[in-house]
Parts: sequence; structure tokens; C-alpha cells
Amino acid sequence: MDLIHHAQIKHRQFHNPSEVQLCTLLSIKTGGCTENCSYCSQSQSHVETDVQAQKMVGLDEVMAKAREAKRHGSTRFCMGAAFREMKGRKSALKRIGEMTCVTLGMIDEEQAKTLKENGLTAYNHNIDTSREHYPNVITTRTYDDACTGGILGLGETTEDHVGFLHTLSNMSPHPESLPINRLVPIKGTPILQFDSILRTIATARLIMPGSIIRLAAGDKAMLEKWGMKPMESSVSKK
Repeated sequence: MDLIHHAQIKHRQFHNPSEVQLCTLLSIKTGGCTENCSYCSQSQSHVETDVQAQKMVGLDEVMAKAREAKRHGSTRFCMGAAFREMKGRKSALKRIGEMTCVTLGMIDEEQAKTLKENGLTAYNHNIDTSREHYPNVITTRTYDDACTGGILGLGETTEDHVGFLHTLSNMSPHPESLPINRLVPIKGTPILQFDSILRTIATARLIMPGSIIRLAAGDKAMLEKWGMKPMESSVSKK
């Protein structure tokens, strides 16, 4: 537990330990994705799943969900879409009001500027794992197409956790926002041991002290099973 203790000390130097930001994620386009991510039920390559491709959620529904999230205490609203790249899509982000983030696949510099001009505060595209393990997870894009965040439980090793953190910690500057996801397993995927999750979160805090570490997918299962232990590993937001 020494690692967690040192991570907590570092966390208090850079963040308010009594504050946790609540975030809400909304899928605005579900299913039918052309990427072949091995873990994702929304990929077209996984024909055995029950996920059906759906149309883009309408703006009025998105706004209603954003207002509902705000009423429940969320100060960050994130929209995700199951497609390979943005292709010029944008929403009336300024109307949402609170901090907004999106994960819309790959974008270019011009698209990023357009999103920022329309009120976006953050963009996320997970690198998922280490560079070495990445080809075992997805082959329809490259490791360098992504930018931040990871998913733990993709059949990786401890060395892959080190490689994942090494990639992020060598970015200049460090990622402002670092989502840590625990795979919500589907049939046939391995279950990651809890100690590995704690070590990865605590190590991330020590080597990227200013980054906002977010407990993302799988947070409910982790908190139900292990209580506040994941939060004690220096998570800033969930």
C-alpha cells in the first residue's frame, strides 16, 4: 500500500482531495462502427453481438440529457459516437452550458479547431494499451492515431501497463484529462485483477501529477465491489 500512500500525497499537492467531478457520458451514435476493436460490441466485425446500428441522436434529445445530467450534479458532459472519424460532424456544443467533451474517432487539426470554436472543452481518443499490445486489440487504425486514456483488461500484461503509462508520461505536456477504464467484460474476455488497476492508477498519479485522472467505464462495478479503494488511488474525477 506504500504506492497508494505516495500517490495520495502527490495528489494533494496538485489537486483538492475533497473534490470529485461527476461526468455523464451519452452515446449519440450507437453501433455500426467500421473499426475492429476486439473488445467493443459496437463494431461491425462482431456480428454475434445484439447491438444494432442506430441513427444519430437528435439535438433536442442531447440537450434534454445534458440538462438532466446537470440537475444530477454532473459538471462535465461527454458525447461518444461509434464511427471511425468525425467527417465534419459537429453539434451545438455551446448550448449545453457545462464542460463538454466528445469522443468521435479520428479528427484532423481543422476539425479540432472547429469543435473548439463551437464550445468543446476536451477531446478523447484512447490509446487503449501499450504500443506493443495494440495490434492485438485493433488493426483498422494505428497507435499513433490516438491520444490519451486506456482500457485495462484487454488481455494485456503488467509490462503493457508500464508501456501504456510510459507513452502518456512522455507526452509534452502531459494529458490534461486521463480516463482509466476497466473493461466491462463480454463473454470470452479476461477479468483483470484489482491490484493491477490500483497500481496503474497510483503510478499514473505519481508520474503525471497534474493530470486529471478519471475513473471511466467500469466505475460502477469497481465501486460496488471494492468501495472507495479506486478513489483512494488518486482519482480526481468519475
